[in-house]
Amino acid sequence: MRDFILLNSKSGTALRWVPPNSFSFLASVPLLPVHAAEAGRIGSALPLALCGEPDQPSGWTLVAVCGREPKSNTMVSGSGQWLAKSVPDSVRYLPFALKNIGGGKALAAIDPRYAGKVLVPRDPAVSLYGEDGEMHAAARKRVEYLAEHQPKISRTQEILALLEETGLIVPWPEAALNAGGITLEGLHTIDEKKLSQLDDDAFLALRRSGALATAYSCLLSLYQVRNFASTPRGAKPNSETAVQTTGDLDLEFLNEDETIKFGPLR
Repeated sequence: MRDFILLNSKSGTALRWVPPNSFSFLASVPLLPVHAAEAGRIGSALPLALCGEPDQPSGWTLVAVCGREPKSNTMVSGSGQWLAKSVPDSVRYLPFALKNIGGGKALAAIDPRYAGKVLVPRDPAVSLYGEDGEMHAAARKRVEYLAEHQPKISRTQEILALLEETGLIVPWPEAALNAGGITLEGLHTIDEKKLSQLDDDAFLALRRSGALATAYSCLLSLYQVRNFASTPRGAKPNSETAVQTTGDLDLEFLNEDETIKFGPLR
């Protein structure tokens, strides 16, 4: 379980932060939260994965894979620019999060996984709360955006719970990890074969809930491992080649089933 830093005007006066003015604060974060409503858009540019998350009601979280190894986000340039064609909505509210306390209630907090370059004690950091107890304007804007997105986040948890209940969540194929040179652990996707073999009632339940679209977004997004395959380990792609590839890349593992087919990388 993560140690969220709960926000309140009394304890928060001791917190100092650097309001993000670029994507640099995420340069060491390879996995970023994604909600189901944006899964298709993000999955067209970046691989999607499901990761175990005990703090979430479903036990899972949906993320965009933005790097190949821990503490490295390949999609953030040295100057703090975003290099992929799509940006997850979460970059507009991180490092803030809502900590579930049960009963459908949550408290505003800071998620330490995303706060390493934001929550710092030294200059140019400023107080998160003023002496009047008011939250810093930039922080308040992020928390408000998070609150606005809470229905989408909650909906995503309902979808992930249904995918788990249906038994469709499985580890990423080893071939996908190898194709992208990805060493991150705990990445999961959807069992396409089992999905295609569901009975009509189960399949229609997924479709009506919106879970089917998320499932296919996860599967189709695996094609985006190409974003990492053409970049030397430790290097950052430039903005013109961030979502392109050169040379031959074997993604035949994505064609092993009879339902989803992928064309050549041309």
